Amino acid sequence: MDYLHPLVVIPLKIKEHVIGVIVIYKLLVQKQEFSNVDYELFSMLAGHAATALFSSKLYSQSERKLTTIQSFLDLLKEK
Repeated sequence: MDYLHPLVVIPLKIKEHVIGVIVIYKLLVQKQEFSNVDYELFSMLAGHAATALFSSKLYSQSERKLTTIQSFLDLLKEK
């Protein structure tokens, strides 16, 4: 398999910011070429994946902030 030459690279975008990519290197055995429907599917998949990654990052950041705030509140309660 030739990992230097991908068949398709789909950007994962939030608004105009690229936060990652999906790369396809090989077609399935039964598939000879990509169709327009494939590109539509890739675009929808990329949109959902980008949203999921971004949401996960926001959730992780909020959890860290909540933990920090809770620690400060605990310190204040001790005094």
